[in-house]
Amino acid sequence: MTEKREREEEAIDLGGAKDFFFGLFGQKGKEAEEKEEKVEKEVEEEVGIEWKRIWNFLVKYQIVLLILIPMFLAVFFRAYPTSLPITDDWAKNAVYNNIRADIVKQIDIQYPNLLAANKETITQTEYERTIKEQKAQINQQIKATSDYFKSQMKDDKGNTYLIGIDSYFWLGEANNYIKNGNFGTEIVNGQPMNMLRNGRRGQDITTEKALPLSNVILYKILKIFNSNVSMMYVCFLVPIIFMAISIIPTFFIGKKIAGNMGGFFAATLLAIQPFLVGRTSEPDTDIFQVFFPLMILWLFVEAVEAKNERKGFVFAAIAGILSGIYAIAWKGWWYIFDFIVAALFVYLVYCLIYHRKEAKENGFAAYLKHPDIKNTLFIGLIFIIVSCISVTLFLNFNTFILSFNGPFGFAQIKNVGITTVWPNVFTTVAEFNEVQTKQIISMMGGTLFFLIAVVGILLTALKRKYGKFDIKYAVLFIIWFVASTYAFTKGTRFALLLVPAFAISFGVTLGVFYDQSTKFLIKTKVRKDIARLLIILLLCLLLISPLRGAHAAAKNAIPSMNDAWYDSLTEIKNNSTDAIITSWWDFGHWFVTIGERRVTFDGADQEMRIHWVGKTLLTDNETEAVNILRMLNCDQDYAYKKLYEYTNDSYLSVNLVYEIISKNKEDARKILQDKTKLSGEQIDDVLKSVFCDKPLEQFYIASGDMVGKAGVWGHFGSWNFTRAKMYSTVNGMPQAEGISILEKDFNLSSNEAFKIYYEIQNQKGDQWITSWPSYYSGLGNCKESNTSIECDLGFSIGNAVITKFSFDFESREALFYTAQKTLHPQSVVYPIKSDKGEEDVYEKKYSGDDVIPISVVLVKKSDSFKYILMDPKLANSMFTRMFFYEGRGLKNFKPFVTKQQFSGDMIYIYKVNLQ
Repeated sequence: MTEKREREEEAIDLGGAKDFFFGLFGQKGKEAEEKEEKVEKEVEEEVGIEWKRIWNFLVKYQIVLLILIPMFLAVFFRAYPTSLPITDDWAKNAVYNNIRADIVKQIDIQYPNLLAANKETITQTEYERTIKEQKAQINQQIKATSDYFKSQMKDDKGNTYLIGIDSYFWLGEANNYIKNGNFGTEIVNGQPMNMLRNGRRGQDITTEKALPLSNVILYKILKIFNSNVSMMYVCFLVPIIFMAISIIPTFFIGKKIAGNMGGFFAATLLAIQPFLVGRTSEPDTDIFQVFFPLMILWLFVEAVEAKNERKGFVFAAIAGILSGIYAIAWKGWWYIFDFIVAALFVYLVYCLIYHRKEAKENGFAAYLKHPDIKNTLFIGLIFIIVSCISVTLFLNFNTFILSFNGPFGFAQIKNVGITTVWPNVFTTVAEFNEVQTKQIISMMGGTLFFLIAVVGILLTALKRKYGKFDIKYAVLFIIWFVASTYAFTKGTRFALLLVPAFAISFGVTLGVFYDQSTKFLIKTKVRKDIARLLIILLLCLLLISPLRGAHAAAKNAIPSMNDAWYDSLTEIKNNSTDAIITSWWDFGHWFVTIGERRVTFDGADQEMRIHWVGKTLLTDNETEAVNILRMLNCDQDYAYKKLYEYTNDSYLSVNLVYEIISKNKEDARKILQDKTKLSGEQIDDVLKSVFCDKPLEQFYIASGDMVGKAGVWGHFGSWNFTRAKMYSTVNGMPQAEGISILEKDFNLSSNEAFKIYYEIQNQKGDQWITSWPSYYSGLGNCKESNTSIECDLGFSIGNAVITKFSFDFESREALFYTAQKTLHPQSVVYPIKSDKGEEDVYEKKYSGDDVIPISVVLVKKSDSFKYILMDPKLANSMFTRMFFYEGRGLKNFKPFVTKQQFSGDMIYIYKVNLQ
C-alpha cells in the first residue's frame, strides 16, 4: 500500500450520500476519484501564472504558516499587560466624567432654580461643545492620565507588575535561586527552606519546581544579552513562551485526525480561548495544565500511529518521561496520565472483542499477537512503566501512586465538618467555586461552540483506519471531556483541563467540514484555490466571538499589585530586621517576595490559622487579638497541634488554647495540669508555643480589599467549634443514635436535639456551623444638625425598605425609618473622646422586638459624618477599628504606614506591641 493510500485510509472522509449511510469514513470509488482529479485539473488550467506561483508558495509552506498564525495570536493577546491598554479607557472615562461634573457644578450655580430636566439638556449641550472645542487638550489630558495609571502598575524599571498573586510566589523562588543557588532562603538540616513562610518555622520548598526553574533558565539566557534584565520581566515572558510552544502539538494532533485545517482551527481556538487567555496571562502553573497534556498527548498519538515498534517505543517512553517532568510542574499531573491509561484500557477491550473470532480460529497466543492488541499492550505498558520510573526518580513512588487514588480524594476537596471540627479554606477559594453545566458551556464559548466540539468527538469516533473504525481517539476525548467537566463542577480553575480537548475536538469538526465542503465546490467546477479560500473565510467567521472574548480577557488582565502596595511593603523591609506580617492570606506571597519578611500565612499555606487570624479581625476585644497574635508570633498554630497530639481530642484542644492564651504563663500551666493528664514535659512543650521570651516585630495590615472579603474572614473568625463538634459527630448518623448523642454529650433537651439533628442532616456544614458576616454598604453621606445626624439610605431588608437613619449623640437614640414605622438598629458605633481627651469609639446596643439585625458605623471624614451598614458582628470589630477608624482608640496597634492606592482603596499598616 502506498503512502498516499495509507493517508486516505486514515483520513476522515464524507465522500457522498452512499458513504454517509453505509460508512461515513469509507474509501471513495475509483470512478469518483478519477472524476474529481479531472475536474481539479480543468480548474487548475484556469489559474494565472503569477497567482499560481503565490499559491504554490503558500502550499509549500502551509504547515509553517498554519502554525505561525495561531502562535502569533497566542503571543499577541498575552502580551497585552506590557502596554496595559485598559488604562486608556479608564483615563477617558475619568477625564470625561470630570468635565461633565464641572459643567454640572457651574450650571447649578448659574441656574439654581431650573428644573432638573432643563438642567440636563443644558449640561449635555455644553458637554458636547466642550468636547468638540477642546479636543486636543482633552486628548493630552487623557494620555497624561493614562500614563499615570500605567506608572502606578509598573516598577521603577518600567516593567508591569506581575498579574495575579501566586505569580509572586514563583518570582520569590526564582530570586532565591539567583541569590542562594536554591529555591529557599536558608539551608536547614541540609535541606533548603523558605524561612519567610509559616512564621518562625519556615516552609519546605514545593515539589513544583518547573516554573521557577524555567524563570531562572530564561533569566540567565537573557542576562547574556541584557545585563539589566529584570526577573519580573522574565517571569512575565515564560508563560507566553510555553503557550506559543503549545500551539505546535495542538496543530499536529488536529492534523493527524482531521488534516491541516483541523490542526489550524484547533490551534487557533487554543490560542484565543478567552478563559485560557485570562488564566495564562498570569505567570503561574496554569500554563503547564495546557502545555504538558498537549505534549504528552501528541507523543501518545505518534506512538500509537508509529509505523514500526521502535518508533512507538521511543514516543511512548518520551511521553512517560514528560509525565515525570509534569509531576514537578503541577501536583495534578496525573489527570492526563489517567485519561490515556483509561483510553488504552477501553480500546484494548474493544480490540479484544472485535477480534474475538481470531482467538477461536488461531488460538489465544496468536490472538494476542494481533497488531492492534499487541501494539496497544506494548504502548500502554511502556507508557505506564516509564511514567512510574520518571515520577519516582524526579519525586517519589508515592507521587506515582497518587495517579490512582488522586481522583477519589479530589471529590472530597470541599467537605466541611465531616471528619474535623476545623473549617475548610477551600470552601472560600474563588477558583474552587462550583459551577453549573450552563456556566461550563458558556465559558467554553457558548452552546454553538460546545456542540461543534461534541460533533468533533463523534466524527473522531467514526474515523476509519484500514477499513475499520478506529475509536481510540474518540474514547480518549470522551473520557477527557467527561472527567474534565466533572472536575469543572468542583472549581472553575479545572476548566483549564477541558480546554485542550475542547479545542482539538472543535478543530476536528471544522477540519472535516473544510475537507468535504471544498471537495463539493470543486466538483461544481469552482477553482480549487477559490473553493478553499471561501470555506476558510466562512469558518473564520466562527472565530470572531472568541477573538473578541480574548481581547476583553487580555485587556482586563491587569496587576493587583501597584506602587502603593509595593512602597508599603518596602517600608516594612527597610524599617525592620526580623519581623512577621499578619493580614488575610490572599496577599501573603507579596509580603514574602516584596516585603522580604516572615508571614503568618499565605496563598499556599493556611491550615488552622484561617480561624485564628479571622478571629483577630472579628473580635471586638483588642486584648484577645493581641493574645492570639502573640501565640502565632511565637509558634503559629502549634499550641493546638501539640495539645491534639497529646490528647487526641480536637474539641478539647481548641478550647484549652482559648483558655490559656488569655492567662499568664503560670496560670496557663495550672489550667493544663487541672484539665489534662499531660506530663510536665508535655505542658512545657505546649506553653513554649504560646509564650516566647522575645516576640519578633509584628506588623498587621488592613486593606481596602478586605472589606469585600469580610464574609470570608468573618466566617472563619466566628467559627463555632461546639456546633462543628455536633456536626462532625452526628452528620449521617441514624436518628435515634444522633439525637441521643446530642442530648448526652451536649446537654440538649429532646426538642433541641431533635431540631438540631434535622438541621445537620439537611444543611452543608459551613452553612450551619456559622454565618458569613459582611459589610452591607459603602460609605454614605450624612447631614449633621446640632447634636444629631440624618442619613438617606434606601436599604431593603425583607419586605421593608429603610429610607433614612437618624442618630442623636446626646440621647443616643438611633432610628431606622420605613414607610410604616420606625425601628432600631442592633447597634451603632461612633467616635468619642474620653474624659482625658483621648479618642476612642463606642458601641451603643439596642434590644427589643423593634430591632433590625443591622449595625451602623458612623465615621468622621473631612468634618462630616459618613455611615456604613454591616452585620452586627463586624460593628466594633478590630478590622472596623483598624480600617474605618484608622486605629482610633487602639492601645497596642500603632499606625506605621498609610497609603492610598490610585484606585482610591486604602492600605493601613500597624506595628503591634505584643509585650
